[in-house]
Amino acid sequence: MYGFCLIVEDEDSTALRIKDALSRSGLDFAVSRVSEGSRALEILQTRPPKLVLLDLILPDMDGYQVGRKCMEEGIPFLIISSRTLPMEVALGLNIGAEDYVGKPFDTLELAARIRRVFRRIEPSAEQNLPRVRIDSSRRSVFVEGREVELTPKELKILGLLADRRGAYVSSEELARRLDYREAGSEALQAVRVNIRRLRAKLEPDPSRPRYILNRWGAGYALAGSRQS
Repeated sequence: MYGFCLIVEDEDSTALRIKDALSRSGLDFAVSRVSEGSRALEILQTRPPKLVLLDLILPDMDGYQVGRKCMEEGIPFLIISSRTLPMEVALGLNIGAEDYVGKPFDTLELAARIRRVFRRIEPSAEQNLPRVRIDSSRRSVFVEGREVELTPKELKILGLLADRRGAYVSSEELARRLDYREAGSEALQAVRVNIRRLRAKLEPDPSRPRYILNRWGAGYALAGSRQS
């Protein structure tokens, strides 16, 4: 099973169509659904899902609030909304949505978009390094068989690097994908701080990193080549 997917949608008929799209996607998700943004925020804090499918027009709050919280927690989300004006779509993508689907939608198209999002956020296989094992399905990291606790930001960074293993990802892109609220140099400094903490937890000798590499002007990479 790929994990737990949360649908945030107050219309029963639409929620059923989203569930149908998830079923058609071929991904083995457990699915939960809530109707209110406040309930979604509680779940994000207590039982983080693998993916959130988010409506913007909710009975108790604007769905953008839920989307921003997803980004703060490092949880991928896809917006499904009748708000389809260009400025509304742009805002949704700018706060970190992996994709934006307008209503009404075709379930086959939504299924394809969910698969595409999942390919982007989830490494194709469990990634292994000599001392470090990343269990994608459980969002867990093990060092020499010992599970290591990472913050949501650290886990998101490691997942982004694992998904493009062997390729360098710029600090600017990492800051953008993590939706740091700091601007410019402060956001880049926040990335460096999280990289330093990751190395302290994963590397045998953080001062001489073997796994999380960096190259001046290119960014950071997870050592090795991407596995199929």
